[in-house]
Amino acid sequence: MSLDGEIEGGLVFQWSYRNLVLAHKGEDGGFLEITSPTQAGDFNGSLITQDADFRSALAAKLPEPHKGFLLNFKKQHQQILAAKWRNLVLGALGAAALVLGGYWALGHWAADFAAKHLPIPAEVAWGEVQAQSEMAQEKVVESGPVVDMAQTILARLTASIPDNPGYHFQFHVLQNPEVNAFALPGGEIFLLTGLVKQAQSPEEVAGVLAHEMQHVLHRHVVRRTVEQLGMRLWIVLLFGHGGFAVLANEAGKVLNLSFSRGQESEADLDGARLLARANLPVKPLEDFFARLAKQQGMMGGETVAFISDHPASQDRVEALEDLSKTLDPKNPKLFDGVDWKQVQDSLK
Repeated sequence: MSLDGEIEGGLVFQWSYRNLVLAHKGEDGGFLEITSPTQAGDFNGSLITQDADFRSALAAKLPEPHKGFLLNFKKQHQQILAAKWRNLVLGALGAAALVLGGYWALGHWAADFAAKHLPIPAEVAWGEVQAQSEMAQEKVVESGPVVDMAQTILARLTASIPDNPGYHFQFHVLQNPEVNAFALPGGEIFLLTGLVKQAQSPEEVAGVLAHEMQHVLHRHVVRRTVEQLGMRLWIVLLFGHGGFAVLANEAGKVLNLSFSRGQESEADLDGARLLARANLPVKPLEDFFARLAKQQGMMGGETVAFISDHPASQDRVEALEDLSKTLDPKNPKLFDGVDWKQVQDSLK
């Protein structure tokens, strides 16, 4: 038996059924291609069709496996389409992963480069611009007991930094109910009145500020900003202070960035060492974290801002407890000159 027919130009073909080769054709496999090899092994032309009736009629004449191929042609076509889309999706995901991986690697490289090579004066200038932008949007407490306390803590801690590479630390107090504190590049550190209300002593506040100072000294702020906000920040920093006005718009974004667990642990450790050098105890910082962590559990889904930015896990509280045992001075010099009740009353 054979498949007989006539093609354009009057040429007649006669193909033996047993020698037919069937295959899916087209981008989505929706066409049937029929070919028949010659005795020499070459293919003597081909017939391409999308006619379902033709496939059914041909299936009635062909033995297996051709019969099964034709009867399952539509199902196989759908499988080819599914595989095509699956490969497209996987390819797109793979390409996205490569792009994101490259961006992540580039971001980390840029962060490392900035942390090592960004001049301190450039970082300080950058931080000053961002600080001005932040203070323009918030209510700044410019005088009073809480500001006096912050300046007393500042003087004590900065005098105890063993190797300050050139940072001019500034503490700013913002009238804000959030329990939080944060650092900007170059040594600009903000203390929110909500944190002061939550604290139980000036020593607790000093522990938090010593921690924030370490984020600056270790250039965690520069690193996280370059990683998160892109290479354009480094380019602006590299080519001069004129671009700092552009970066002022990024100040709010910087405040929402989180440090890594390793950076937080590093700030804890060296912040505790700074407290010890200033003849201050570490225990108040431990107590502050433990109290906030306990409150966090009582508040359910609501998040304390300071815990959100500085996750107070039990491991971290225990690490601070170990530090207080080894670093707390035997005869600490507390902030006896600070009237804590007066500080608290001034915030009511």
